[in-house]
Parts: sequence; structure tokens; C-alpha cells
Amino acid sequence: MPKVFSVLVAILCAVLGTATSAQQSASMDVLFAQLGDSTTTDRAFHQILKASRKDPAERTSAVERLPFIIEKNQGNRPWVNSVVLAGKLKAENAIPVLIEVLPKSSDTPSVIVGFADSYTLRNDPVGMALCEIGDSSVPALADLLKSSDSQTRRRAARVLWNMDSAASRKVLTDHMERETDPGIKQTFGVPKTK
Repeated sequence: MPKVFSVLVAILCAVLGTATSAQQSASMDVLFAQLGDSTTTDRAFHQILKASRKDPAERTSAVERLPFIIEKNQGNRPWVNSVVLAGKLKAENAIPVLIEVLPKSSDTPSVIVGFADSYTLRNDPVGMALCEIGDSSVPALADLLKSSDSQTRRRAARVLWNMDSAASRKVLTDHMERETDPGIKQTFGVPKTK
């Protein structure tokens, strides 16, 4: 009898676990639909972040969906929220698409840019996401430093400079020996001071 009971308990747990996973997936489907709607995106952003921090399965579900939204690069509020989520959730699977959209995305919301803005990532959600993901994004950013476009190199350097890890500092220091843009050298060629 105890063997039969154990088997029944195992089957019940498996069925309940499957039902819970299906419910979680359905709720994440609803939240991602809301994330894509400009009228509900901010609320959905916070709910996805909360659910992802609470439940590893929800985080996995959210992280898997983000690259598909980011690659569309619509530049609107739902897109920005998706980019920010990728950073907050440290979605390493989003690094390739973030690297792809970095040179094409805006990093300044207005024509007035202060001196401090040339250093920070405050107006660069894609750069901030890569910075928050951390060292996993360093190799891809190092590749961007090889670009012939100085703006692309500047943005990659800014992300690495703000990341301020041993790996990012090494890549940046090594690159500065070859950098041809004096502005990039002057701005990001010195270590970040704490």
C-alpha cells in the first residue's frame, strides 16, 4: 500500500506542477501582450519584473521573449520597457540583439545634451541594459570598438566605461592604444573615478 500511495502522490505532484506551469505561462502571455500596448506597458513592465524576481520559471519565460521584441527596434515606450527589462533581468540571451540595435537606437532624448550626459547612460536604454547585464556583454562590446563609425565606438566605450569591471577596463584600455578619435580617447581613455 505505501508504494501505491507514493506513486499516487508523485502523479498528483506532476499534474499539479504542469497545471501551475501552464497558468504561469498564460499569465506571462497576458503580461507580454500588455507590455506591447502603450496604454498598459508601464504596469506590465513592473508586474513582469516582480514576477520574474519572485519565480525563476517566470524569469526564464520573460527572458526568452525579450529578444524578439527588442529586435523590432520600434523606439516606442513598449520597446524601451523591453530593453530595460533585459537589463534588469540580466538577459544574456538578449546581448546579440542589443548589440545589433545599439548603433541604430537613440541615446539622447533631446537636442540639448549636457556635458555629464556624454559620460552617463541615463539617456541610453540599450547601453544601460548591456551595462546591467555585465561582463557577459564585454566581448560583443569589444567587437563594436572595431567599427569604422566613431559614434558606434563612442557608445560602446561609454557602456564599457560605465560598466567599470576588470574585464571592461582591460578592453577599454587596450582599445585606447588604437583609437583614432581624439574625443573618445579624451573622454573614455582615463579610468572612472569613484
